[in-house]
Amino acid sequence: MATPTALSDPEALSDFHPGAKRPASLLARSRGNLTFRSVWSELNGAMGDLGTYIPIVLSLSLSRHLDLGTTLIFTGIYNAVTGLVYGVPMPVQPMKSIAAAALSDPSFDIPEIMAAGILTAAFVLLLGVTCLMKLVYWFVPLPVVRGIQLAQGLNFAMAAVKYIRYEQDLGKGKSWRRRWASAIPSAVIVFVLGVVFAIIRHPAAVKELRVGPSRMRVVHIPTEAWKQGFIKGAVPQIPLSVLNSVVAVCKLTRDLFPEKED
Repeated sequence: MATPTALSDPEALSDFHPGAKRPASLLARSRGNLTFRSVWSELNGAMGDLGTYIPIVLSLSLSRHLDLGTTLIFTGIYNAVTGLVYGVPMPVQPMKSIAAAALSDPSFDIPEIMAAGILTAAFVLLLGVTCLMKLVYWFVPLPVVRGIQLAQGLNFAMAAVKYIRYEQDLGKGKSWRRRWASAIPSAVIVFVLGVVFAIIRHPAAVKELRVGPSRMRVVHIPTEAWKQGFIKGAVPQIPLSVLNSVVAVCKLTRDLFPEKED
């Protein structure tokens, strides 16, 4: 998913003035962002999007023969780069509308997926480089952005309330249990257990593992694939990327990490 930069952050543009403090150099920011307050917390946070990312990527790999090795390598690179540059949770997610089109339409294959992704990324890059993202921000009311954040937050909150109400009894739990629960890297443990159970269920899969990366190849994208990728993939994906992955992320980041405004 295309990530916002300083050029695509509308609030950063609106707050700019000649006397403003100049941001630290990229190298200095990268060094500072490599300082972790808690390694386990960082590892837990790194698992946050796997519940969305893995099902989509695996589904595309099985149904559309997406190159899983190359996809994982570049996703890891993008996540590492955004972490070094921004130092805040910055989503690098699969484009869900494009993935939905690929999974629901048998004719939407790898060339169409690539065309849709390239066109979406080019459009978001154009908005950022030309500072048109500020204009988009003016047209998108702030309540819309807040509504998206509120809806997602309520969904997670209701799921947590149901889990606590019917599965756990934290109100009667001892305080030392709650302290241990906050210190245990639960997401890492769940991920490791998932890998272990997968190996136990299909031990033959271990023998089929090969040291990567897989061989990369150039994909020819015909004219018809560009057309279908634009209509079926890029058109529904662009509003979602602009609103949810740029405007909402920039606003939420400023709310949660005001010290990172530079």
